[in-house]
Amino acid sequence: MQNDVMESKIDAMRNEIYQNIQELRISQNAMTLDESRNDDLSSLHNSDTGSVYIRWGSQECPDTADLVYTGHTASSSWDHIGGGSNYICLPDDSEYDDTKINPDIQNSRGFLFSVEYRPFEFPSLKEQEYNNAACAVCRANRNTMLMIPAKLTCPMGWSREYVGYLMSSSYDFKKSEFICVDQSLASPFGQQVYRQQGSGLFLVETVCLDPDPNHYYGALPCNQYPSGHELPCVVCTM
Repeated sequence: MQNDVMESKIDAMRNEIYQNIQELRISQNAMTLDESRNDDLSSLHNSDTGSVYIRWGSQECPDTADLVYTGHTASSSWDHIGGGSNYICLPDDSEYDDTKINPDIQNSRGFLFSVEYRPFEFPSLKEQEYNNAACAVCRANRNTMLMIPAKLTCPMGWSREYVGYLMSSSYDFKKSEFICVDQSLASPFGQQVYRQQGSGLFLVETVCLDPDPNHYYGALPCNQYPSGHELPCVVCTM
């Protein structure tokens, strides 16, 4: 009888030990899985991903990003009805692949021209008038990039890459995109190139509701976006 009781107690102890071992293994597996997930997330944020953006009007990237290349801002001519409407950053060190060089310009082509700064009657930017616009391609170790017009600061939790002026083609030129041009308005040539045939970057103003019939009409609220105020911009990453 005593032997049966003893064996029953031993079996119960064995079952408890076995159950404890199983629970310990499950806990260790869960910890290993969590560590693996954390390593994957760390790798995701550190080196495997990121965001690339163009810093218009500059030949440098901020300390928070790596420089990919520097170049010249280019676009279609202001008075051509065809071609692209966007701006591109042509690298300083161009390469061509078995391209036949023809000294005569072909008509059945898209044309790219240099883009000049045209900050008319803006005192702090007077020295940059008609300078060619530089550009820099930058890579940040953050996954999302956002350009915010009419702001100088980034939302909470975002990193500020640079601050600039919102610029585009003039209202009476061929349409272009709105871009955020670095406030330095750097030039790849470092000198003025007067009135080329290419495209121009003009400051952007808001137009709000105005009862004066001699002014333009717009639907923006005047208390937030008064007419005649040039817009800043900020580029943020997260």
